[in-house]
Amino acid sequence: MAALEQKPYALKTLDDLLEKLKIDDIPNRRHFKDSDWADKAVAAYSALGGVILLVQRCMKPVSAAISPSTRQATIDRVLSSFDLIEGWACYWTSPEILTSPRLEQIAGITPPGITQPQAIARFLLVLLSFDPSISKHFFSSTTSIDLVLRLWTQTEGKGDNKQPYVNVESETERACMIVRLMLHCVQEDDGLAAFIDRIGSREAGFPRHVAQLTLQRLDAAHRALERRRGTDEIVGGTLAYSRDVVHIIDRLVTDPLMQRAFEHHDYARKLSEAFQGFLKPIEALDPTKYVDDLGTCVSVMVQAILFSAQSNRPHNLALALAHGLMDMLVWLLKVSQAWEDGPHNLVFCLSGLASYLPWTAVLLQLRPYYRVRLEVEKEAGRISGGIAGDLGREWRRFNVALWEHFQAYSLWDGKVRLCDNLECQRATHGGDAPASLPTSKECAGCSSFVYCGELCQKKDWDARHSKECASARIDSIIHRATPGAWYSPRQRAYHVALIEHRFNSFLERCTDPYYFIARAYEKGTTAPTFGAAALAFLEQKEIRKRSRFFHLTASSVYGLEVPFMEIKQGQYPLRPLPCATQLGYLQPRMDEYLKESGALKGEFEIGNNAQDIVDRRTVKYVECSFKLGESTEVHVMVKMRLDWDMKRGVGKFLGVASMARFGGA
Repeated sequence: MAALEQKPYALKTLDDLLEKLKIDDIPNRRHFKDSDWADKAVAAYSALGGVILLVQRCMKPVSAAISPSTRQATIDRVLSSFDLIEGWACYWTSPEILTSPRLEQIAGITPPGITQPQAIARFLLVLLSFDPSISKHFFSSTTSIDLVLRLWTQTEGKGDNKQPYVNVESETERACMIVRLMLHCVQEDDGLAAFIDRIGSREAGFPRHVAQLTLQRLDAAHRALERRRGTDEIVGGTLAYSRDVVHIIDRLVTDPLMQRAFEHHDYARKLSEAFQGFLKPIEALDPTKYVDDLGTCVSVMVQAILFSAQSNRPHNLALALAHGLMDMLVWLLKVSQAWEDGPHNLVFCLSGLASYLPWTAVLLQLRPYYRVRLEVEKEAGRISGGIAGDLGREWRRFNVALWEHFQAYSLWDGKVRLCDNLECQRATHGGDAPASLPTSKECAGCSSFVYCGELCQKKDWDARHSKECASARIDSIIHRATPGAWYSPRQRAYHVALIEHRFNSFLERCTDPYYFIARAYEKGTTAPTFGAAALAFLEQKEIRKRSRFFHLTASSVYGLEVPFMEIKQGQYPLRPLPCATQLGYLQPRMDEYLKESGALKGEFEIGNNAQDIVDRRTVKYVECSFKLGESTEVHVMVKMRLDWDMKRGVGKFLGVASMARFGGA
């Protein structure tokens, strides 16, 4: 090889090397013990290494002496002989060859410390980096894709000690070439599509096998840290290696099939545990030296959970938070000034995290952090100016949103009773109508619909639910089978409580332009109420002519923007909010809500008799959307009735009926 590097580049040299690959039949692996075949195979391996060396010479900047025509001729020769190169690469990575004693014969021409699969991965990576035409040919070949998947899923060792082929010792040429090859393949959209298609067409269980081996590669970083006790070299190498692996996961989970495969192995939990393990070794060294790599890893991890994954985001985020994600974000905040892209990436993480606070599984995992938030806010207060200033502001906005959700949660505390009967006559969710029960009662048929009592259940069955129950039961069974996909009545009860809290807070502050977070902090956990001025605001002439339908438009009521938008009559179908539902059997129920609220033009007219005037004043319909996935939201509609305290002259709107539907984001 050294002599080949010194010789002037010539196409004849390349032709001679390719000629050595043209054995009539690539040696049968069962005949590898035959010395003649073994010698030819070793010679072919040496020739393959020579071809890769010449390709590398064409890629180096000093190759300017190589004319464009010579470079194109090299590309053409590689493409014409690609089947031979592909065949030999498959041959040298077959299990029979990797376990053969004859493998020692090529030890002298393989870089020291590099296993055979790593060497083949390096060869393929050089070819893919050479020219786009080679990549296009590579991704169109099922054999080539299977070769990379074989390298990715191959293991060494026996029994419980089986581990994928890895090398996390350094960031140099000895780095894990298999990881770099896989990353190169899935970074390109064409390559990712080809790999996802091939993984899905393989045997049943193969997607889970790929996910399992991918996550096991993160375990290799932990073993290396423990073995070498966190030296500078090993921390840098394992971080670079882990960064590449999490990028691969981020790309693979964009496919729903692969996302389910990774969820089967709790990928959110394992990602958090993997990067949480870096904090102590880094703190023992120089944190500012490694904050960029660790910050990138955490940012990509959040992206894989909250942005790339198509569904079940609250469930996966809760798993990540339970295993240290928030601790890592707090740590990164403290050292963000030493992280070049830190402010931008942390703003990205916090804004994504705030979007899923309405889910109780996520909110409860943040309770320990909430107790120390003031200390963390002091850290955020030290950040100012430019992008860093945006981080400080985003961190405080996140804390305000977190505070608001805990206020609503503490007031709710599981006490809100749901009722899916649209004509429910309860004045409050304490339930002073006849036949009320201490807790909501689920429909025994589907477990999806709940009622405040037997009377409401019977009325709703006769009016609507008898036509929905069978479909709702099937839907319930399907969603319960997938972790995180089931939208439980308890979760909906909290969403109803949150909508109540936000709507009443909106009315409390709508007549007080200075009612922002400072004054809200002073109130503590007192439930928001409003006075006669807020009711007068709702009964203004221009508002009375509109519908009684409101939609939440902001993530918090304690901001400068108006949190709720009132929808004029007939405007709802024209708004960008999705009207279609994935659950078709809910369409009649949804239409009934919209008609009674006056949101559909000409469907429902509010009269001027005494009862209609009372209804206009005391009944409102409020909708809020909660993000569940990339293209899926849960839309919760609540029918609310005014609960007015005549003695104190204050009141609040309380939900008496609700419905939830899934729709596009």
